[in-house]
Amino acid sequence: MVSVVQIQDFDELIKGYNGGINNVLVIYAPLKSITLKPCNPKKWHDAEIHEARRERRKRELKYKNTELQVHKEMFEEQAKEVVQLIKGEKKKHFFHRNLLMQLQKETFKLPTELMIPMNRGRENEDNPKRVDEFSHFFKTKTRIFRIQDPDICASLTKI
Repeated sequence: MVSVVQIQDFDELIKGYNGGINNVLVIYAPLKSITLKPCNPKKWHDAEIHEARRERRKRELKYKNTELQVHKEMFEEQAKEVVQLIKGEKKKHFFHRNLLMQLQKETFKLPTELMIPMNRGRENEDNPKRVDEFSHFFKTKTRIFRIQDPDICASLTKI
């Protein structure tokens, strides 16, 4: 380290100051590297669950500070409420996800008779039975979509 007596120039004074500060920071506040978790919010985590978890944490800290039985009971009650909220939201989320996957699979399941080409064992003229089967198939699918998610159907009719 350079002493103050040896410094003749202002630039050298600045370099000496920066070097001294840097040495102090290296000793007393060394750099640490951290790894951030990827931002992967859970689909079922909503504002209600977030607030309930905050309240649970507040009650937990209050109980730890006071160690009163009443605060312990309040904390345990809030913890049970948070668990129930999360379980309910997870159940809804996975039910809707599985239902959507099932509907997506069923959308492309056509009766095998509809997929047989006309020139393979079928007459070339229009077959009223085939038209009725095809119509019934798509009416059924649209009815299922309307029952399961009326918001999507309402948005599709506006397009």
